[in-house]
Amino acid sequence: MEKEMNKNKSLVYIIICFFICSIPLIGMINNKTDVTTEKKELSKFPSIKKEESINIRYLPELGDYFTDHFAYRQELVSLNSYLYTNLFNVSNTDNVIAGRNNWLYYKDSLKDYIGKDIMSDRAIFNVINNIAMMQQYVQNKNKEFIFTIVPNKNSLYYENMPYYYKKVSNDNNLSNLNKEIKRQNINYVDLKSIFEKNKNILYLKRDSHWNNKGALLAYNSILNKKNIKHYYYDGNEPNKQNDYIGDLNLMVYPKFSVPEENYYYDYKQYKYVTDTKSVEEPIIKTKSSYGKNNLLMYRDSFGNTLIPFMSGAFKNATYSKLVPYNITEDLKSSKADVVIIEKVERNIDEFSNMPPIIEGLKFNIRGKEREVYTNTTLECSLSEENRNYIKISGIIDKDWIDSNSEIYIRITNEDNQKLNVYKTFLSTVNNNDYGFTLYLDKSKVNYENAFIEVIGKQKKYLNILYEDAIGFDKF
Repeated sequence: MEKEMNKNKSLVYIIICFFICSIPLIGMINNKTDVTTEKKELSKFPSIKKEESINIRYLPELGDYFTDHFAYRQELVSLNSYLYTNLFNVSNTDNVIAGRNNWLYYKDSLKDYIGKDIMSDRAIFNVINNIAMMQQYVQNKNKEFIFTIVPNKNSLYYENMPYYYKKVSNDNNLSNLNKEIKRQNINYVDLKSIFEKNKNILYLKRDSHWNNKGALLAYNSILNKKNIKHYYYDGNEPNKQNDYIGDLNLMVYPKFSVPEENYYYDYKQYKYVTDTKSVEEPIIKTKSSYGKNNLLMYRDSFGNTLIPFMSGAFKNATYSKLVPYNITEDLKSSKADVVIIEKVERNIDEFSNMPPIIEGLKFNIRGKEREVYTNTTLECSLSEENRNYIKISGIIDKDWIDSNSEIYIRITNEDNQKLNVYKTFLSTVNNNDYGFTLYLDKSKVNYENAFIEVIGKQKKYLNILYEDAIGFDKF
């Protein structure tokens, strides 16, 4: 009798366990998970057939689908995260760092925080070179240019970072960039220094971005740089509400997110010209009766909260998240009087990895020239980003230039007339920081037999690093 009872207990236990384990699967009938806050694309239901043959990965793909879509996934993820953060003070979400006092940080900023894998001196030089060239191009068109870097959250509020993240170096990309940028005549707004002097908490605890007070300070600082007339909002006390749910908060606790305080201002009125449903959209255009000038602003997600402020200060505004920056064409279409470039600290390397699309800047070079045999490479093709331009790019043999050498391309026509010398953008290509890129308007260089020379500086010499004949007319 006792054996029979124990057997029945075991059976009941097995049935209960099986039922509990089946809930996520059975629940998919009515409660399938179709949304995520984890910044990833959910797996699609796999097909048994693939390109007229059996899909040999059907079962693994079915497993991936179940992992992403099982019922009550968001609730279970939230519960799991709550246990991890409260019991062990760590995050179980790959993209998020759980800090002290309920602060959350974006993990992509960790390398900057500890000073690991910082950009080389040449890569920083590339960034400075490219920003200076963008400014020169814009100013040549009689437009105002303003550049700023938004500091990472843990660059300002590091006291709540976990103790176990030890600094490898006190240097990072932003500190190295700031050292070099001060030597250049670039219209730069140092938001890190400005924010450090402000006693208010200007970033959200459980979001990767600033709060609206931080956005307001950035807006005023940027426009003050070139004395652009705008409304300061200094007489308006913001409406404080405990209703904001941050991006990191949602990633860690998709169902149990706790709102935090943010500040709301009575913005100057503006209208969307584009059919805008979200400030995350790649292109946004606005108009306002309060402003006089036109704005072209290249921005990232930190620009989301700048849009309401900026839009009320400009008659017409165009905001772009697209990279590389198509500055020549965007300036024409936006009719901008002011160009602002804003980028977060953790993405500084994009200025070297993705140089902008700008029609080549003509340049005068002087010095003693010499031909040298190098491993410099060059490619010439129609630009994939803008079919109106010919893209000339390659990699320099670094043994034949100074570490801070600019790169030039000289074009000679079939009559041996030296037509133009162009200064190139500098780039990082496949982890090589000695790349270069030049864009030429194909309608202006329709030469049948042209001669290209790539030139770099080394001490007192202008080294001709590469030379070849090319027919631009084929493009």
